Amino acid sequence: MSLEIVLAAGAGVVVVSSTGLVMARAYRRKEARRRAVTRLYSTQLDEDVTEPEAARPATPVEPSLESDELGPLAKLPPFGPVVVRLLHLCDHRDVEVAEVARLVVSDPVVATEILALVNSPLYGVCGAVSSAGHAVMMLGVDHTRALVTSQAVRFMTQSIPDKNMVRRVWRHSLATAVLARRLAPGFQVDEDLAHTAAMLHDLGRLGLMAAHREGYLQLATKSYETATEIITAEETQFGMSHCKAGGMIGRAWGFPDTLQAVIAHHHEATVGRNMVSLIQISCELADSFTFESIHRWDVGKPAAVVEARALPECRDDILAALDGIEKSIVAHVEALDF
Repeated sequence: MSLEIVLAAGAGVVVVSSTGLVMARAYRRKEARRRAVTRLYSTQLDEDVTEPEAARPATPVEPSLESDELGPLAKLPPFGPVVVRLLHLCDHRDVEVAEVARLVVSDPVVATEILALVNSPLYGVCGAVSSAGHAVMMLGVDHTRALVTSQAVRFMTQSIPDKNMVRRVWRHSLATAVLARRLAPGFQVDEDLAHTAAMLHDLGRLGLMAAHREGYLQLATKSYETATEIITAEETQFGMSHCKAGGMIGRAWGFPDTLQAVIAHHHEATVGRNMVSLIQISCELADSFTFESIHRWDVGKPAAVVEARALPECRDDILAALDGIEKSIVAHVEALDF
């Protein structure tokens, strides 16, 4: 079964098998990852990645904001400053690859993941790539950001004890990302940015799970009639919905406005060619393909969701592609699940 890479490839440029993705996961676990980090700091970057005189610093998370504003939501492990800085590049279309390479090199964990991917069977590179700067050059700015975001969310989910519930959120986010990437052109949205936003749209659920472990698990294992009923239950029990919680986290962590809007408003009705509308329909379609974070009874069939929510000029194209989209979602979830 062939599929489009979600984590690092764009516009269908690289196509690999789901078996290849599984091999890549195994590859990253090898001891070569540690050796790659050692090589990283003993190898000089290419001349194009030389540090300029006025490099923009990474934006750290403000501790007082995290404690004063987030309260118990601060139990969710924050993204590192490199990840936050990469997310800020969503608002800068003129960013240089060299700047991204410098950011990646500054974080050993991020650099190791990038090196592991480029040296994995996914790319089939002749000869080992030992420089994280060279790896970023191969991936490009947008692919690197999408990959780093996905890995950051994955590490975050694995830090939360309730594996079954966290796994449902992870699978839902993956499915939403596959859909958002596929539907992005019809909404005039960049495909890699759509992927990044989709991976982050349910950040508030992770925050509520970290803050109220047993309480949220009990809420999430019930069935509800509608999404509105789920949000009402969250507000009643925790004083806020996962949308509000995610908005607070995104603001405290310094996310760009585009991502904050998706996280805070992805359950509100909107119409038009914009990122929030794209993530809304992608989220609903993920539910309709049975990749729900929380079960609800009003979820329609995929075709019905498209008829109700898709832009009229995009409906026929999406309906014709539903079978292929479902296969791609299943392949990605199976390959990247934990």
